This record gives sequence, structure tokens and C-alpha cells, in this order.
Amino acid sequence: MHDCSSWQEGHDRIYLIELSNFKANLAQSDKVAKTLSGDKLTAYLTEQNQKNADYAQKKWQTMNNSLIVHSNKLAPVTKSKLTFNK
Repeated sequence: MHDCSSWQEGHDRIYLIELSNFKANLAQSDKVAKTLSGDKLTAYLTEQNQKNADYAQKKWQTMNNSLIVHSNKLAPVTKSKLTFNK
């Protein structure tokens, strides 16, 4: 049987690392944003928002795919033969 606890621990570590990286990126973005105003600020925040949305979407897809693969290892999808009572 597949080891669920080690898989979960590994993903917990990855999540914490990614969260830390994301927070650091937000802090850097905030620092830069404080130096801008007007249209430059709007353009910068729009760009950063799109980058963050793309990053989050990519990470979500990666983690979701991993969850599906892991779930299939725990309970493989099998073909079943339908039978009908006569």
C-alpha cells in the first residue's frame, strides 16, 4: 500500500516553501509599489497581480494533479463488468 503520511508530509513542506516564496514576492512588490504613483503604480500593480494569479494557478494545477495521482494509487480505478438480473 502507498504511504499516505510521507506523501502528505512532503506536500506540506512544499506548500510551506511555496507560501514563504509567495510572501517574499508580495513584500518585494509592496516595496517597489511604494516608490510609484499614478499610471506607473497602476501598471505595476496590474502586472504583479497577473504574475501572482498565473503563479497561483500553476501551483494549484500542480498540487491538484499530484493529489489525483496519489488518490489513484490509494484506490485505483478499476473496470467493472455490469451484470443484470434476468
